Amino acid sequence: MADKKDWERLFNEVDKNKNGFLTAGELAKEMIKIGYPGTEAKIKAFLCTADLSGDRQLSRQEFLAAMDTAPIEFQIAALSHTIFSIIDKSGDGQVSTDELKPALRQLGRHVTDKKIDDIMRQIDADRSGTINLKEFLDGVTRHII
Repeated sequence: MADKKDWERLFNEVDKNKNGFLTAGELAKEMIKIGYPGTEAKIKAFLCTADLSGDRQLSRQEFLAAMDTAPIEFQIAALSHTIFSIIDKSGDGQVSTDELKPALRQLGRHVTDKKIDDIMRQIDADRSGTINLKEFLDGVTRHII
């Protein structure tokens, strides 16, 4: 599904204080923010099983190893966040039609303006004209699960 580079990107984004470790709080806050459908307790349970050193935090190596066996909904949320960040060229937390069209073309999907409008209409729940991370994750989840 995802590769090591995707998980490293997510680790770097979640590690807000850049100390090379993720705490349960950092991980839970970010996963809930990006729309992970599980509970904070589930995230903390994941951290406990992945924390091989027992220091109540995940090193980069522990996180990368754990992501291969993480629950599918956790992986989908994490990977969707990574994909969203790549598409959101402006970095403003919103994907516009101007950002979506080249991203789809890079994937080999030559879509018309009408098709882009249809995609936006399906995913843009708040009708803002852009897709935020939660809308993106909801759209991805609807079409995968």
